[in-house]
Amino acid sequence: MRRIVQAGLAAHGVTAEPLAEVDSLRTLVDVVEAGNVHTVLPASALQKQLKSESGCSLVINPLDLSRNVVLCTSEHLPLGATATAVYELLENLIREALAEGTWVGIRPIPDASST
Repeated sequence: MRRIVQAGLAAHGVTAEPLAEVDSLRTLVDVVEAGNVHTVLPASALQKQLKSESGCSLVINPLDLSRNVVLCTSEHLPLGATATAVYELLENLIREALAEGTWVGIRPIPDASST
């Protein structure tokens, strides 16, 4: 995420020097909510905060940063019954969130319906 943000800022002639790199979303959100630091996170990581009226999130739209997340399976190894059930559950949850607009910050990939 840091590299994506830095590239987006650089495209606008802005630089940022991170003080630390934390590999835990929950830790980042906790520290920011405690009022000690600032961070840049995707909207999808801030579902609760963006929906809250008391939240103090600053939404940065002009950068329009994105990344692809892919739900996939092996072409060579078939899924077992449990893995198939989990895959179908995840796929249904993602489709519902997209259709209902309940998952802030995600959007379909233009050709996703053809797969």
